Amino acid sequence: MRLAGMKRTVKEWGMRLFYYSGAYFIANRLLGRGGLYIVGYHRISENLNADDVHVLAVTRRNLENHFRFYAKGFELISMDEVEPLLRQGKLTKDYMVVTFDDGYRDNYTLGIDLFRKYGVVPTIYLTAGAVDRRSVLWTDVIDTLVASTRLNEIRLSILNVSGTFHLTTQTERVSLSEVLKNEIKRYDEQVKKDTLERLSRLFGVPLAVEDSLLIEWHEVKELVGSGAIMGSHTLNHPTLSKITHEDAVQEVTESRHLIEERLGSRVHHFAYPYGKQEDYTQAIKRELAGIYTTSVTAIDGINQPGQDVHQLKRIIVENISVHQLRIRLLKHKMGSPLITR
Repeated sequence: MRLAGMKRTVKEWGMRLFYYSGAYFIANRLLGRGGLYIVGYHRISENLNADDVHVLAVTRRNLENHFRFYAKGFELISMDEVEPLLRQGKLTKDYMVVTFDDGYRDNYTLGIDLFRKYGVVPTIYLTAGAVDRRSVLWTDVIDTLVASTRLNEIRLSILNVSGTFHLTTQTERVSLSEVLKNEIKRYDEQVKKDTLERLSRLFGVPLAVEDSLLIEWHEVKELVGSGAIMGSHTLNHPTLSKITHEDAVQEVTESRHLIEERLGSRVHHFAYPYGKQEDYTQAIKRELAGIYTTSVTAIDGINQPGQDVHQLKRIIVENISVHQLRIRLLKHKMGSPLITR
């Protein structure tokens, strides 16, 4: 077994010991209850392939374990209930909202039965233009280029990414994919387009034209019929702080209009692409306040009454065990001061 694999195994067993020893329950009880947790997922996979470099994909098995934990330890609510909940003076329960970003088809094919089984009412934030056009999200383009190249090593000097990168293991490919995505997201859409074309030539992999990963509208309608809520994640998934204010306004307004047109129902909720503080502006946040009821970020934390509903904290979850998830949420509870009016 490789060193990285051994470290993961030791870490997992340490978390299991902490949980089954009773220490987790004691700490959780001492910290008390009362907060709004919003968790964010992306893709669901039946079994993650060895060459899958999408760092935020979660296996169906792990997701079911997560849902079972949420159903037992929290009051599951929908995003529609968040704004009135946070108008209360104090929360006396732990509430949980489950969200998914981008609009992947597997949210339907692998998720719908789990949503029904565990009483989860997910909010799925659609990248509306990409779903409508069946176009590929640029982040998935990066994953495909890195996963599909036959190169075992590549030398790059592109934007602020330079050096020689080894590609002999999945870990190395995942690492490079994340480095590239975190760098490219900082630029406007034309730079992204030019960079993807250049990377395509360097990796020797053609750019995909159509994306079978994204959900189709008839599947969205079936999810809505089963109780799921659809939100907006812009038209094209830009970094809102890296485009003009006018273009950002168009992204957040037209995405809502498109979803409403396709579904015949109102859209009340928004998720910032990438979702960190530097990825959106205060000006666009003010615009959102006049368009949507809530807006979620990817800023870690637990929400309390008084939290800005257009800057809601959200814990992004990847393919981790339920033991790791429990410990992660406990750490957030330990570091979460109450927000008072």
